Amino acid sequence: MDYVGLKWYKCDFHLHTMCSQCYPNNDTVEAWLDEVCKKELKCIAVTDHNDYRYIDIIKKTAEKKNIVVFPGVEVTCDSAKIHILILFDHDKCGDDVRDFLTSIGINKRAVENHEVTSESVFNVCLEAKKIGCIVIPAHIDEFNSICEISDNNIRKLLSSQYIDAVQSVNCDIWEQYDNNYLNLIQKKYHNKEITDEDVTKWKKAYIKAKEANIPIIMSSDNPRSEFDSKHGLWGIAKNYSWIKLGDNPNLEGVRQALLSYEDRIKLSYNCKFTPESLPNMWIKSIKIDKTIINPHQEIKACFNPQLNTIIGGRGSGKSSLIRCITGILRSGNFNNLTSIQDEQNNFYKHKDKKNLGIFQNNSSVNILLYKNNILYQINEKFNSKTSDLTISRYNESLKEWEVLPDNSYIEILNINSYTQKQIYELAQTPNALSELIDKNNLSLNELKTESFRCKNNLIDKIKEIRIAKEKIRNESKLKLELQDIVEQIDTFKQTGITNAIDKKNQFDNEYKEISLYLETIQKIADEISNWKSSKQLVFPNENLTDEVKDLLTKGKSFTEAAIQDISEIGKNMLQKYMSLVDDINNTRWYANYQIASKDYNEAKTKLEHQQLEVNKLDYLLKQQNLKEEELECISRLKKDLIQLEKDKNNLEKKYNNSLKNIRVNKIGYIRKIMNDINDVKIEYIEHANQKSVEDFLLHYIQSPSATVMDDITNTAKKAVQKGGLKKIKTDISKIKSGENISTFSTYFQKTIKKLDYNIIDQIMAFVPEDELQVSYKRSDGKFIPLITASPGQKTAAILSFILAYGDKILLLDQPEDDLDNRLVYDLVVKQLKKSKTNRQIIVVTHNANIPVNGDAEHIISMDSSSRYINIKHTGSIDDLTIKEEICDVMEGTEFAFKMRAKKYHLKQDNI
Repeated sequence: MDYVGLKWYKCDFHLHTMCSQCYPNNDTVEAWLDEVCKKELKCIAVTDHNDYRYIDIIKKTAEKKNIVVFPGVEVTCDSAKIHILILFDHDKCGDDVRDFLTSIGINKRAVENHEVTSESVFNVCLEAKKIGCIVIPAHIDEFNSICEISDNNIRKLLSSQYIDAVQSVNCDIWEQYDNNYLNLIQKKYHNKEITDEDVTKWKKAYIKAKEANIPIIMSSDNPRSEFDSKHGLWGIAKNYSWIKLGDNPNLEGVRQALLSYEDRIKLSYNCKFTPESLPNMWIKSIKIDKTIINPHQEIKACFNPQLNTIIGGRGSGKSSLIRCITGILRSGNFNNLTSIQDEQNNFYKHKDKKNLGIFQNNSSVNILLYKNNILYQINEKFNSKTSDLTISRYNESLKEWEVLPDNSYIEILNINSYTQKQIYELAQTPNALSELIDKNNLSLNELKTESFRCKNNLIDKIKEIRIAKEKIRNESKLKLELQDIVEQIDTFKQTGITNAIDKKNQFDNEYKEISLYLETIQKIADEISNWKSSKQLVFPNENLTDEVKDLLTKGKSFTEAAIQDISEIGKNMLQKYMSLVDDINNTRWYANYQIASKDYNEAKTKLEHQQLEVNKLDYLLKQQNLKEEELECISRLKKDLIQLEKDKNNLEKKYNNSLKNIRVNKIGYIRKIMNDINDVKIEYIEHANQKSVEDFLLHYIQSPSATVMDDITNTAKKAVQKGGLKKIKTDISKIKSGENISTFSTYFQKTIKKLDYNIIDQIMAFVPEDELQVSYKRSDGKFIPLITASPGQKTAAILSFILAYGDKILLLDQPEDDLDNRLVYDLVVKQLKKSKTNRQIIVVTHNANIPVNGDAEHIISMDSSSRYINIKHTGSIDDLTIKEEICDVMEGTEFAFKMRAKKYHLKQDNI
């Protein structure tokens, strides 16, 4: 897949051709290069021993195969016979290498006679450096290497004054085996006599190179067979290095890669395949045509799948590219910041009377974007104050575009886009940051649903306890009322109706219980006779065989028969129920019940003759039953209340556990995101979010009174303090029951008293949310909460989180505006380099730290001198024109940069 900017090249910078004396085979150049192609090498260096004669023919043939060839030579220096690799730029030729060899005392005759230079290794390196070559001591941990010179001379040589990198042969053994390396080396070189002293010297040279922070590469030295010192085809790319280089690899690109070797060089012993895979989604290019900001020419910007920076002076329109991408992809993390959203909307629209908007008739924006290795094209055309958005997908097999019928697919192609203002606002508002974090934490939804269920169960139980307590509070009143009723009934009993009343009450109570029992039987019988399964048998519509159809039909038949049998059972139960009712009505008990009822009615008739209120007696008896039932219910409630309180406590524990599960999940999610960030700490403080308390109370206490607002604020402050929530709930409960609490204003208490009891129940179940706390590490190593940090520290901390969070395409518009250079380097650049390995990042910036130290894969420089937006140059830091643009635009010209270096007393060897 092709794209602009830096990419990984498989490189072997130590290769011998048939020109070397120790290459005994008569292989052809074609065969030699075919082996290079077979091993999938993209960049090679021809480094024959003290010779140059095969360089030009290799270069000429390799050009047809799209292989980059760096002319080079392996020089054997002084009496120690130390081998040094000297690499020239790809546009050099054999003559340039010949001239260098001549300068160190190896003329044409000496080359033909395979003679070596008498120059010291230091002079050879300095001569090569003088003409811009890259100098690499060969196989430093093997024969004929720098380990043959003294320790002091090794340390002297291992500096940028003399060399650019070293080639290691055994770094896999040194790095992976601490104690057993002697045996491993002896085994590896089984056909040579190697002493322990040799192995110790080799490792020491490697350790010294590591300590000197010198880049290490691996190359093959192409042996003709395993452990053979002679050269041939077999060993090409046996060892190699992955090097990140620009679109047209050159020596300066290699030099830049060596300067950033931790990020741009990977060795074959632990990286056999391309070091980084492409992100799931990345923008390949954007085209903007016929807009107000570029009416005369189309603007096309291409992007790398990793870090892209857009630079330019003020007024160059560098933010326009970001805004157009944000607009066409309907993205932007505005977090309810209407002013910032309005700013974006006023840019990405038709031009209006206020000159807002960049589009006019026939304007268009086009984006090519990869998602899951499928290429999409999003095109938006503007005509007559309307726009037409089209999304197409490229069919690789048919080699054509397919228009997608549903433009809602744009939601799947959404990205993250932030301006400096948005990042600053996130730093000021922990709740907004918390929402952002939770947004992509998919495992959180299920936990939140469970917590919501636990909370509702708790509220239901609180309500049940409240109602029970209200009933219990009526007990004394009910007892007094019952006593009064009993006394009134006693006046009737004095007339001689006592026995009739008692018997009637006894039989009425028994009849009530029997009736309830019979009603239950009747309901069960009705349910069974009317039962229908909630499941429906749906016969398959597939083309089934007759055998299977017959079996399925059989299953349907016995299922329907069973349902019919159940219905018949129910009907039979109803018949037996009716028979049971008749049997009870024919019992002696029922006959006695009838006699008791008759005696009671006769007694009432006597009372009527005595001019007493018969109807009142019936009423009093009914009231007596009701009051006794209520008191019995209260008696049960008093016993049940203990269990209800236990149930409530258990539900509170379940609810708190559900909140704890959410907290643990969030903490784990945050730690996963922040795993590599050492200067910023994000944690959750349990139930400490004061704003969540304020929002909750404001939702129900909708009062504009300033006094009430003060009470809400003070209540929220107390609620997040230790023991404060319990005290506040107690006070609100007392206020609702009519008490006055002096710590609250009269207006607040009136508002609480007016609240429905269902709202009070929710207040009793309420728990403050956890507080998201972001801390920044100071220079003394202590973490301080962002609330006390400077604006720059806040922005840097949030920006480092945004960079680490997620893997979507990330657009950043001048995020460093609030930051000093130290913060940019310490936090932002470090995180940029980590984040770009798994997501595409496009940054508009005017801070040189971001493209340079962030090692941007692609840099777009906008033209500051143009009236309209225009791209002046594109490329990577490897390109001279891009370096000049960075120096001019971001450093205030090379002269200003060097002048600052002088004033700071910085060495300018490499400026």
